[in-house]
Amino acid sequence: MGTGLLVFIGCSGVMPGLTSSPPSHLQICIVFGLAVAMLVQVFGHISGSHINPSVTLAALVYKEISISTAGMYILAQFIGAILGYGTLLFMAPTAAYYADKSNMNVTHGFCTTVPNPQLSAMQALFVEFAATTILVYVCCSFWDKRNAGQHDLAPFKFGITVTGLATAFGPFSGGSMNPARSFAPAVFTGVWDKQWIYWLGPLSASVLVTYFYKFIFERSSSPNNNFDQSEVPLNHLNSSKVQNLEKVSADEVS
Repeated sequence: MGTGLLVFIGCSGVMPGLTSSPPSHLQICIVFGLAVAMLVQVFGHISGSHINPSVTLAALVYKEISISTAGMYILAQFIGAILGYGTLLFMAPTAAYYADKSNMNVTHGFCTTVPNPQLSAMQALFVEFAATTILVYVCCSFWDKRNAGQHDLAPFKFGITVTGLATAFGPFSGGSMNPARSFAPAVFTGVWDKQWIYWLGPLSASVLVTYFYKFIFERSSSPNNNFDQSEVPLNHLNSSKVQNLEKVSADEVS
């Protein structure tokens, strides 16, 4: 349901023809960002608000969820995206979403993500990889147990992240970062040109960046540590404080 609502709400903001002028790039990015914020608020406590296969794959690599759960989430995301886009097409007049043929996305298909024609396929692939890299870093920091006390305003944080990334990378590749979001419009419009970019870029970033985060940023627990690092806020944890906590713990044992 979450991914379906993301596509439904987000692509509603892309639709031209219903107003005197087509929506601006910034307006589109804000709509998608607000949609993400709303969905994190609604579904975060239920399923973790998995509305993106890239995030779900990263959660699997991070060992936040099991393989079976990840499989069910991803299947539901693609089905939901198709239903959300189909519902929007059913609701809106045909003249509305084909009104502005000068718009790149409208020309290729309403709400369809396609690379900027000035970019090569490899450049567009790198853009999607880079955008998803930042998104996955934010997710990993959210899952990091040392950051457990920093989850206030999570919907706002994820919403503003998506808004910023879409604003920055949208002109290059569409700033999808979400295979399901790119797949659903292609099913209805038949525009499969360079669709692989929106799968390979985000999904490869999910795996590589999550492993990188775990290898570089996560501190492995020492057998001599008798304190729970997950209770220490990330911004308060440094080497000197860790040593002090270890000393206090050792004194208590002796």
